[in-house]
Amino acid sequence: MIALLVFSSTYRAQHTNLFTTALSAWSSWWVTALTVLATVTIVFVVLEQVQAKSGFLEKWDPRKLPPVRNPNRIQRSASILELAANMAFCLWW
Repeated sequence: MIALLVFSSTYRAQHTNLFTTALSAWSSWWVTALTVLATVTIVFVVLEQVQAKSGFLEKWDPRKLPPVRNPNRIQRSASILELAANMAFCLWW
């Protein structure tokens, strides 16, 4: 809205009262925020009720999960390939 007021002369001519424009944008933002909040709350209430009836978390065991892989580990083949590509580029350069 502010960018339109600054850069668009036609928009600025149609919306001369900045306070009214800002108030309308603020009111639409509140409606959107409350709608999102209500939707998320309803979804979590339904999920909690379904979980309570299914007993999913009572059967869950974290020891049965697959082991965690190290995301920072670099494979040796990737390092060799990168070194070879860099050497080829340096020779070409």
